[in-house]
Amino acid sequence: FTAVPDSYHKVGAWYVDGELKEEETSETLTLSNTNKDVSVKVEFIVPDRTITITSGEHGSITFLVDGVILADPVTEDNGKYTLRVPASRTVTALAVPEENYSVDQWSNLESATAADAICTIPRGMEDAKATVSFKGQVQHKVTVYTNSFENGAGIVEVGSDIVPMSGSKTFPADGSSRCGQHSQ
Repeated sequence: FTAVPDSYHKVGAWYVDGELKEEETSETLTLSNTNKDVSVKVEFIVPDRTITITSGEHGSITFLVDGVILADPVTEDNGKYTLRVPASRTVTALAVPEENYSVDQWSNLESATAADAICTIPRGMEDAKATVSFKGQVQHKVTVYTNSFENGAGIVEVGSDIVPMSGSKTFPADGSSRCGQHSQ
């Protein structure tokens, strides 16, 4: 006999005349010395798999399973988050940085894809692993003051850059950001 499981399923058990064939979980069952009619039943199951996300310092992980936030049964041990889910489920790991931190990068992606703060682990039979790291956000002091009594002229100072009120300067919006643009 040959069993053909649907996607994300596997053979859980075979029964012959109502009795469990304990050692048989392969997709084929061979009966020998059968000289009478027998009843054969196969049971399919959706197996669990393990999703492991390791989080660097300054952040944590929130899991969504098929789009629903999951509180349990996630276990966390020193930044290593482990989740057991049925193989038929899509898992999304959301990296949540602490204040003044952002997601730096995802790495060690096994059976997963990641962009920004989100790592998506599609349905599948294999376990999946990924690692996320966080980085501090660059902070800048912005001081606005005027140094003239005529027509409100003044200077905008951002970090070490000085921008006259009549001029303009564009500041990049990346990790070394000086935030935004000023022109007049």
